[in-house]
Amino acid sequence: MSLAFLGACETAKGHKATPDEAMHLAATLLFAGFRGIVATMWAMNDLDGPKIADSFYEHLFKNCDPNSTPPVLPDLKQAAKALHIAVNKLREEPDILFRRWVPFVHYGL
Repeated sequence: MSLAFLGACETAKGHKATPDEAMHLAATLLFAGFRGIVATMWAMNDLDGPKIADSFYEHLFKNCDPNSTPPVLPDLKQAAKALHIAVNKLREEPDILFRRWVPFVHYGL
């Protein structure tokens, strides 16, 4: 297992009843063996999830060629950079408020 993209609200949010524990869905997937997780710390705008995902995967797969010999697969170590690029692209849109781009986080490698 290598990378999980959790395009839903609060997938990296803890619980107020256990403030000293860092357990949330993203952390659980890290403990389960995923090497990288993209998640959100709180609610996200429904329009932003697909935009972030499209930009994220566009960057991650830009140099791939699965039909070559040997196949050129995505470098999953570039996931944090791909998320950074996707969030910056969202930030460049007119009238994007802080709360729209800030919930997206990357855990792992």
